[in-house]
Amino acid sequence: MPRLRLLIAFLIVLNIFALLVLWSGGSSTSAGEPERLNNQLNPDSLTLVAPAQECARYGGFSLAQADALTRQLRLQLPHLDVRRTSAEGREPVVLELRSSAAILEVIARSLARQNIQPAGACAKTPPSDPTTVGPAPDPRREKPNNNTGGKRR
Repeated sequence: MPRLRLLIAFLIVLNIFALLVLWSGGSSTSAGEPERLNNQLNPDSLTLVAPAQECARYGGFSLAQADALTRQLRLQLPHLDVRRTSAEGREPVVLELRSSAAILEVIARSLARQNIQPAGACAKTPPSDPTTVGPAPDPRREKPNNNTGGKRR
């Protein structure tokens, strides 16, 4: 029994020593709130890019069905681009939906439950301007052009 007490006391002292070594800053880097703020991304230098526009085409609607579906989609998804590609006032009506691929997939599942299937490929649209994702140039790193010819005022 005395050996067990001695072993437990030794392990407690060893744990306290290990904690002191870890807490004393075993690494040379500083930590805490100031260092976290220095290491985080600068939100002013980030640029956001809209998701790529995909297209889905659905056809075979009457005018009333197309109007009802268009109203329903625009009510639920105000940023969804819904276009009629058939002649005005002629049936059957063809609708083209343009949005991100994820939104179009959800719409396709919902319409498939109503037995509405895609109808062909969408009309070609010109590609949008390519935009890169990444940090914008930091204006603070650019050297200002303040040449005064060596004269100071």
